[in-house]
Order: sequence, then C-alpha cells, then structure tokens
Amino acid sequence: MDLKEIKSSLQNNIQKFVDFCKRNSCTVAFEHINYLETINRLEIVRDELENKEIIELFTALLITYDKKLEELNYETVHYDKGKAPYNKFQHIIDDLADEIKRINYLKIIKNKNINLVGSNGSGKSAFASFMKDSLSDKIMVIPAQKYLYYHHNPSSVEDLNKEHLMEKLNINYSKKFYEPIGEGGYYYLNSNLERQFTTLIISTINEYVDTSMKMQEGIFSETGIRNGKYIYIKFKSMWKSLIPKIQWDLNFVKRTINPIINDNIPYDINNMSDGEKAIVYYLLSVLNAKENSIIIVDEPETYLNPSIYKKMWDLLEKERDDCKFIYISHSIEFINSRYNQDLYWIKSFDGNTNWQINPISEKEKEKLPTELLTELLGIAKPIIFCEGNHNSLDYKVYSKLFDGVANIIPVKGHLNVVAYTKSYNNLPNKNNIAFGIIDRDQHSKDQLSKWREDNIFPIEFNEIEMLLLNEEVMEAVLNANFYDNKKNKEKIATFKNKFLEILKKRKRKILDEFRKNKIDSFLKSERVEDETKKTDEIINDITQKLQNMNIEQYLDDTEKKITIVWMDKNYCEALKICPFKNMINEAEKIFNINSYTEVAITQIANNSKLCKILLDKYFPFYDKLHQAK
Repeated sequence: MDLKEIKSSLQNNIQKFVDFCKRNSCTVAFEHINYLETINRLEIVRDELENKEIIELFTALLITYDKKLEELNYETVHYDKGKAPYNKFQHIIDDLADEIKRINYLKIIKNKNINLVGSNGSGKSAFASFMKDSLSDKIMVIPAQKYLYYHHNPSSVEDLNKEHLMEKLNINYSKKFYEPIGEGGYYYLNSNLERQFTTLIISTINEYVDTSMKMQEGIFSETGIRNGKYIYIKFKSMWKSLIPKIQWDLNFVKRTINPIINDNIPYDINNMSDGEKAIVYYLLSVLNAKENSIIIVDEPETYLNPSIYKKMWDLLEKERDDCKFIYISHSIEFINSRYNQDLYWIKSFDGNTNWQINPISEKEKEKLPTELLTELLGIAKPIIFCEGNHNSLDYKVYSKLFDGVANIIPVKGHLNVVAYTKSYNNLPNKNNIAFGIIDRDQHSKDQLSKWREDNIFPIEFNEIEMLLLNEEVMEAVLNANFYDNKKNKEKIATFKNKFLEILKKRKRKILDEFRKNKIDSFLKSERVEDETKKTDEIINDITQKLQNMNIEQYLDDTEKKITIVWMDKNYCEALKICPFKNMINEAEKIFNINSYTEVAITQIANNSKLCKILLDKYFPFYDKLHQAK
C-alpha cells in the first residue's frame, strides 16, 4: 500500500467508527480528539522523509495502526455510553500522533550515523524513552539503565525465542508512570526489565541450538543466521576481538553460556565485571536487531573504557551496516571516537514530547574543534574562554571567581580565545553566550577595543599572578592565617616596597620582554596576502609594518611610566606593568606562607566579599555575564 491508500483507509476506518457511535446514541465527544489533524499530518511528514528505510518503517507503522482501528470492538459501544471503545479509540489516535512525531524526529537520519548531544536536563534520556514507546519492531532503544543480571532458572527456557526477545526489549518504560498494568503492574515491568539480559542470552542460544538441530536433520533454516553465520557464532567472534582471554562454554541442555578463562572451569556469568556483562548486552542487542533497524543507544560508553567501546562500536557498525545508529552521549571522548557521523544537539525540551534538535554543520565544526564543540553544546550556563589549560593558574582562578555563574573553558593561547569566542557567538540557535578573557600583554589599545566589541576582555595585568597580589587578596590571605592585623599590614607594606624596588631594578628586562612580546604578537597574526610578491618584497612589507608600530617609542613611554610608578609608590599601577610570575615567591618569603597561590585561590573560593571586590574592580563585563546566566 502506498501512503494515499493507507491514509484513505485510516480515514475510512476512523469515520466508520465515529459514525457508528453517533448512530447508536453514544454520548462521548469526538470533537476533543484531533484525529483529522493527525491524519492530515501524515503527508506533511512523509514528504519531508529522505531515507528509504525510514519511509518503509513509517508505512509499516501506519498499516499497524490502520488494523488497530479496523479491529475496534463495535459491540461494546452500547454499554456504558460507549466509553470503553471511545477510550481505546482515543489511545489509538494519540499513539498514532506520537508515532508521527517520532518519525518526524527520525528524518534527521540521512546517510550517516548520528551523535546526539545536549546539556544536562535537555531531555536526552527522555528522548530515548519516547522513541522506545514506538510499536515499530525496527526502532530499537538500548537504554542507559541496564539490569545486567542473569536469572538461572527462567520458566520455559526452550520457548524463549526472538519474538519473546523483541517483546522484552520493547518494554515501555514510561507506562509505569502513568498507565497501570493490572495488579502488580509496576512489579511486572521491573521484573521484565531485569530479565532482558537473561532473555537476550537464552533466545540467542535457543536460535543457535534449534537451527543447528534442524540443519542436522536436513531442514534448512535461515533463522538465527546473518551474513552466513549464526548470531551466536558472530557474537563469539566479536567477543574474541575485544576480550580474547575469556572464552564461552555453551550448555545445550540448560540453554545457557558461561565464561571460561584460560581453559579452566566455567564460572557464573554474574561473576563477570559490569563492563564485561555490558559488552555481552550490547553485542547481543545489536546482533539481534531486525534488518534495517534504527538503533538508538543512550550512553553507549556505560561501564566501558574508551579503547573497548571504540573497537566494539566499530565492529557493530560494520556488522550491522544495514542499520542506522543514533548515539546519545555526553562523553566527549566517545563522540570523538565515532568517524564520519552527523552531529546534532538537543537545544530544548518542554518536559513532554517536544524537543528542538538542531544540526551542527561541517562549517561550524571547522571553526570550533569537534571535541570543544561537543563540550560547549552540553553547557547551559554562559561560557568564558581563557588562556592555558585545566592545570593553569588562569583556569583555577577564574573557575573560583565565576563559580556558579559561568563555565570556564581553557583553550591555550589568546588567539584561540579570540577565535573561539567569536565562532561560538556566531553559532545559530545557541542557548547561551560566550566571553573571552585574555592577558593584557602588550596588545595595542585599538586591538583591545575591537576585541571588547566581540565580548573578549583583557584583564588589567600582564600575568594572572598579579591578581593574586592585589592588596585585598593579600589582606584576606594574611588575616585568615595570622591574627595580628597590625603585623599583617606591616608585612603587606614591606612586600609592596620590595615589589616596587624589583620593578625599578629589573626595568631593562621588562622593556626587553615587552619588545619581544610586541613583535611575537605581530608575527603570530601577520599573513602574506599577496602570493605573487617576491621574498624581498614581503620582508620589506613586514619591516615597514614593524616600523609603523613605533615599538621604541612605546618602550620609551613604558620606561618613563615605570619611573613615575616607582617615585609615586603606586603599587596598583605597578601590578599592571609587572610581567614577573615569580613575584609570588617574594610574597611567600615575606608572609611566611607556603603555597601562597593555593591559599589565595582558596580565599577567593570561600570569601564572597573578596570575590565581589575583584569582580567589580577588574571584570567590568561581570554584570553583562550575570544577566546572561
């Protein structure tokens, strides 16, 4: 049947039931059921589908629902004012509307597998549960929650076949919340969830044993065979590639398997590690999936280390190349282990059955590394890019200063901070905003002004260490460790004098360092625009640009400024000039405090008053950041 025939049949069966109820004085109100809207939505969704397998899946689902409508029990309309068949009719229409919605989400599937990411609370697992509710036996969901326990004495072991398996694997998780299943319904669901692992193993073994026996008797059967091999044999082959030290012992009588290490005595499968049992679960689930299935895996890295899950999913994707995989993960390492896959992110979720799922284009991936992009898409708060890495002082300080307000992402050098801040803020439909913090270094005023327009802000210092030598920070550190406030102030005064003397004494080194930084910064950003120019012409162009920077004039002005700062004993301005990270060592000597840096960071983390002083004084964009939270 094509779509028009199915749609016509659905409409006829719906109208037939509605008309029958009305003719028989049924008092229920059909106008409350949006069955016409649901039917009209069919063609819209169908026209948007591109994947052949999804179209076939959709068609099969519609036929299933058409049969459900056709099989409605008309006789019960005369009882209880028709409420029973009306309720069943309403459930069928509601479920059909949900199926159409599921197919609409699956239209993101083109020719590649998919990685689906999102922040905490974006509804990733809820999406998996919603997809699991489908009546289609070609939508398989492997949930994040797994009951990896094998029941040794299940009833009717020989009767557990693939039909029973698919029934167990498609248990509706969400119905335990809103639809009771008779007396003890919740227990029933939990019991079946717990037996999925058992059913997977036994049904696979039953397929193998039964098919082997039939073939020995001369009865050919393709059941349990894929690409010329039994599912069980394929499972053993994949397992050997992943964990060769463990073999499997098949018990034909009990219809079960037990692991063996180094040809020793078999042991209980329940004594395997969670990671080993998870591999069994993943392999058998995917190998048993129907032909051309959509396999949705929630947290596919659960219980597994990266080297194992990378190889395992590579093997499964290759073996089940007829299927399409949708991985739902927040693990950056896992997502980076998948090659040539489309990346989507869940931007929003209304708590019901509506998700906004957006693609990440190749162009966007070019501007931001996939690893970083994946991390950012999992963040709901504003983002601050900073220099350094996760072990750097920049990251440690900013993560305490902006704790609870923004996520700090270190990206090495200042050029990355600039590029990533701009690129992220240019992403369409994002939920948050990015800021960048860089050291002032010797960037020109014009350059700094342009960066501020792009939400990139320099701190007042050339090095982050100078922030920790701010007078308020020193006071907080000393007062927290020593009770004599008078002596604490004397120590601070001593340190400030020492700081100013070192600044004056090492003036020449400061100027040399500034010269180097100026030139380094220029050369890092300089590009040859005209490829037809000769080498000497390019050198002349660069030389001219360097001369136009008036570096020597800048150094003369800086030298005068250092002299004035020293004469005026202007410690605050001295902090802005000083490039010497080891001034922290001088503070430790005078204050008699080991690990001054760590103690200062602790004060920033625990002293809200100090934190506010620093934010107000040195981070003018804080209000803008707080509003974006």
